[in-house]
Amino acid sequence: MQRHLGRAGQPEPEPFSALGYDPKETRNGRPLCASCHKLKKNVSFYKLHDKHVKDKKIACAERHTFTR
Repeated sequence: MQRHLGRAGQPEPEPFSALGYDPKETRNGRPLCASCHKLKKNVSFYKLHDKHVKDKKIACAERHTFTR
């Protein structure tokens, strides 16, 4: 899975794995991001995450693997 790029064009640290919030690999039989739109290049992790969570109101479980 492609990692999102941060503010300096470097991969963002992703401490979410330690918490069990790994991104899903696929959705609806397609790669996760391609299941809804074309791949965006050089988008900040935080900008991308806010767009999906705040603007689109997509539930965490729709994009991440985790258990409670």
